[in-house]
Amino acid sequence: MPADRAETCRLRLQRVLDTGAHELAQLAALLQEERNALLTRDADSLQSLADSKQRCLLALEDLERHRIACLTDAGFGRDHRAMADCLDGCDTAGTLATTWQNYLAVAASCNSVNLANGAIIRARQQQVAATLSVLTGGQQAITYGPGGKTPRGASRTLGEA
Repeated sequence: MPADRAETCRLRLQRVLDTGAHELAQLAALLQEERNALLTRDADSLQSLADSKQRCLLALEDLERHRIACLTDAGFGRDHRAMADCLDGCDTAGTLATTWQNYLAVAASCNSVNLANGAIIRARQQQVAATLSVLTGGQQAITYGPGGKTPRGASRTLGEA
């Protein structure tokens, strides 16, 4: 690849990754705020955070499209090897590779926090479902077993107890 084309590719990718790193840092902060709001059951904050997270995610999707465009414009393609090939061909100093590794690390961290937040949400949903089950007389979401019959030994409703 000609040196000027490689430098143009490297500079474009550096801008995309720097902007993406900023967006990922914002997303990481929002996810931590979301965790705190989940733990304190702050519904108002959760709604506001959901809107902010959505804006970050849309920005990151746009940046990913730009990253792919940089790679394809430089002739590296768009498959899973394109970024590695680009780093090999355009990043003689290794600065872009460092930025990329940091970017991936923050993205992985965001994913971990997001999964943990999802687990909190699922646990809360199960708590609510169990409470509703007690209040509605133990009716289960699945009213028939695998054989098509109502399960035996259903407990009495709260009103019958």
